[in-house]
Amino acid sequence: MHGDFESDNIVFKEDDYLDYSTNFPLIESFIRGIFASKVVLFVGFSFNDNNLKYIIERVRNILKNNFQPIYFFSPEEEISPIKSEYLQNRGLSIINYHKRIKYYLINNVSQNLSRLEYYKGENLSNFLSFINTYKKLPLKYKDLHIVEKIKKSLERFSELPSIPPNNLVQLYPFSFKKQATYTQGHHLSTLNESILQLFHFLEVKEGKIHIKDKRIKKYETDLKTIFIKLNKSGILCIKQQNNNSKENHNNIRIYGNDTMCECYRCLYENFNLKKLLSKINGETAHLLQKRHNLPDELINAYGLLKVGRYLEVYFLLNKMASQSWHNDKYITYFICKYNLHQLYGSIDSLFSPDQINNELKQQILQDIENIDLDSIIQKLPLDKEVKRVLINIKNQTLKKRLEQNINDYLLQIKDTYSLYQNGGKRMGKQDILYLQQTIITLSKFYRLNCLFDTNFSGFKNLILKVWEGLLVSYQTNENYEWKLKEFYPYFLEIAILYAPPQDLLKLFQSYNPHLLKISEANTHKFIDKSITFLQSNYEEYTFLGYTLKANTLFEQQAKNSIQFKQQCNYMLSNILVLLAYLDDEFIPEENGYEFTSSLIKHIQIDLEINGQGNSTHYEQPLLLLIERKIHLFEQKTLNKLIELSLTTRSRFTKDFPPKFTQAITNLYPDYKIEIPDIIIKLNNIIDDKENSIHIDDFLHYWKILKEQDQKAFKAKLIQSIENNPIYDWDLYKDAVWHRIISYNYKEQIFKQYQVDFITRYLNAANQYELNETGIHIPNHNWTPYNLIIKFAFMVYQNNIPIRQIQHILKHEDTPDYLLWILKPQSFDYTQFQPEWLIDFADEVFHPKLKKVKDPLFKESIQNFLKQNFYEKLAKIYFQLFG
Repeated sequence: MHGDFESDNIVFKEDDYLDYSTNFPLIESFIRGIFASKVVLFVGFSFNDNNLKYIIERVRNILKNNFQPIYFFSPEEEISPIKSEYLQNRGLSIINYHKRIKYYLINNVSQNLSRLEYYKGENLSNFLSFINTYKKLPLKYKDLHIVEKIKKSLERFSELPSIPPNNLVQLYPFSFKKQATYTQGHHLSTLNESILQLFHFLEVKEGKIHIKDKRIKKYETDLKTIFIKLNKSGILCIKQQNNNSKENHNNIRIYGNDTMCECYRCLYENFNLKKLLSKINGETAHLLQKRHNLPDELINAYGLLKVGRYLEVYFLLNKMASQSWHNDKYITYFICKYNLHQLYGSIDSLFSPDQINNELKQQILQDIENIDLDSIIQKLPLDKEVKRVLINIKNQTLKKRLEQNINDYLLQIKDTYSLYQNGGKRMGKQDILYLQQTIITLSKFYRLNCLFDTNFSGFKNLILKVWEGLLVSYQTNENYEWKLKEFYPYFLEIAILYAPPQDLLKLFQSYNPHLLKISEANTHKFIDKSITFLQSNYEEYTFLGYTLKANTLFEQQAKNSIQFKQQCNYMLSNILVLLAYLDDEFIPEENGYEFTSSLIKHIQIDLEINGQGNSTHYEQPLLLLIERKIHLFEQKTLNKLIELSLTTRSRFTKDFPPKFTQAITNLYPDYKIEIPDIIIKLNNIIDDKENSIHIDDFLHYWKILKEQDQKAFKAKLIQSIENNPIYDWDLYKDAVWHRIISYNYKEQIFKQYQVDFITRYLNAANQYELNETGIHIPNHNWTPYNLIIKFAFMVYQNNIPIRQIQHILKHEDTPDYLLWILKPQSFDYTQFQPEWLIDFADEVFHPKLKKVKDPLFKESIQNFLKQNFYEKLAKIYFQLFG
């Protein structure tokens, strides 16, 4: 009211007071609004401001009996009768300082009270501390039984199934006189004797409450409700503070309080996308029209988010926000606004006109930007403890705190692993248990409250950290008592739903764990849920013959939402990685066959829906599964996968056929492809010159063709090579490479190939330089350089005599490194460059190189490594001379 220098509205004299209303009408209107609508308390104010008195008087005259009460705090323990009468005549109720405030702070807050020299300042400071810490619940519920007190305290959070544990322990009656704490291992530690004494009369065993005293029996239902709420908030044990004896730990874990149902959220977490999409499609028409139970609507919004239907999420949350406000469901109102705020990036990712027009998109983004969560919390008519929880959600306090815990546990787990690797020991460190409990607490908090945070990278990166801890602990020495011995399905499921697939794959490849052990029942559960996911995108019909078709709803959603399609690819990749490392002990043969059969059908429909290149999203995990679990594939399933890889729509990379065929021949040496018209399919690839798939990618299948198919395919290859005006040297080279034809299957052909090779590649391949790691980098084009290395490989692989490659050896453009590798025994090693070995590292070259007798060969490599250590070159050196 008295202004500031920057705004040039300083009040110096009486006229300034009298003219204030005229000069600053907006400020006066604002002040009137406060007195008209709020209960006002004056603290540290002398009430000598005439202008303010004038405003209050005018508001009183206008509102009369509707005038809101105004309170005035006096730091004096006794106020003079004259001043008291004066203030009361102006509608002010007096609150004067009382010694009971000080006693309350001493007995209930346990903080250092103000010790100001001037008693009024000390009293004012104590009063402010009292306002900040005063809790009316202890007085309001002082005559209730302790169970009723807890129930009443938690009822304020009925709209939040899960409360952040660090907030929960601050609530009365857990915190009473002294602060309760939340400690690792899901413990709530309190000094409230009334709570602790409860456990003299009850105990929780095998998930059920057993009451020993009839007087407590009537509270059994309330106790179950309380314990379930605490469980969902990450608390499984109540104990006395500062007492870690085993007898002091009171288990409160109630089983069966987190069962799966047919709601959107549970269908998604059960991987049943087919039923989820069907249910959404059947209900979408009335989701925005009909009124539902608010918690159910939050779950609906959560499910819609997971399948990428962001616009529907936006409109549903807006509807819910309005509905919850009118129903006085203020926590739900905040959750709606918070999730809308989180939705910004998802809406911004929509770019197709089929998804959203740009004008609507910009309007929605602006609406989301205008959401002020701090202002919303401030204005909500909720007590400060509830607001503190909402601030926690808004600031992601729980996530930040538990992330630090996860980092600490992970560091300890790694230290324990290293300690045992080096012959040390450690006792009593349950870091892996705490790590698991921590991520369960966080994920339950997000899931049960339908918060959208699980959709973002921060949570997904935490899942990776947790899995790193699991893998390290699992591989720690068996002598360590607290190492992880078995994986629970929960952690497999959150990895499938949330882990970034490439990072999860790298994590497993890096640690390369032993087979993951999970129980028989949980193995079956994992396989069944994975099959449910795989079967979500297709339908099978057996009427009048077998037909496989895409599930219409799945296909439509994949086309409408890139995010949904990407999420499905991520889930598929993660399932394949986890199954590849799963222990075979409890995977029945029929379950394995059903999984792989469903997998191939899923891939087939996926390629039909999403087109070329989609298989590359999960190719590496698929190869990993094939290499480690090919025994789960029946021959008909392998045949179908080969057939799929031969289609132009699959676009498997060149790594797929060789690894796939190698895995097959390793386990099934006698396996032969049983695909009708297999030769026609391969021939079509040869004949289709516009085909983006190179024939070399599929010649690996030659070795698993039946004998008659090999003959037919070989004849087609030779025909294709020779039918061109100039020989198809690329096809010739690839056919020789795979040993389908001999390099000299026809007189003079190899000589002609050398002539063409010299003309096209030798000069270009001579132009190269070395990078800092010793690897040759062509100045212009990699192709000639790579083909020269491949030519040398072909010579070695086929034992081509030196006399047959004279055209190459005698040509002036033949680079020195090719002359060396073709004739290593007679090469002049004063011209040898050790880094050449890096390019000819394959073991096919080693037998000849080991026979080189010139001592300069070995010495030059040794001298080079002393000055320029390259790990790859050092490895080759020890392979040759070790």
